Amino acid sequence: MIENTKFLKKVLGANALSCLIFGAIFTFWSTSSVVFISGEKSLDLLIRVVGILLILNGLHLISALIRKRLHKYEVLYFSAGDGLWVLGTVILIGMGWLISTPQGVISAILVAVMVGIFGLLQFKAVRS
Repeated sequence: MIENTKFLKKVLGANALSCLIFGAIFTFWSTSSVVFISGEKSLDLLIRVVGILLILNGLHLISALIRKRLHKYEVLYFSAGDGLWVLGTVILIGMGWLISTPQGVISAILVAVMVGIFGLLQFKAVRS
């Protein structure tokens, strides 16, 4: 059984909100988003797909948190996804691909830190 469910639901809610906001930005303003992070326009379809996936993940997070009981493995799944987001960000910045403008790098790092904190808090809440 998961302890401190109230706190975990707040973290899941914040994570969902983040996914929905960035998903909407990447979906509806894909060209502006990709120019901001990479300086190129050619990757706007990729950013739009990432946006749609973020919206779906945000909706999945909402479906998990509105249930009466949280499922341990589902929360761990969300934490793993957050970890993959952080790892992917580090790889993309390190390779200088997709995230290559100074403002894109700074923004991506800040978002990765936020997402990493969500993942860590979710993981810790399940482990307690």
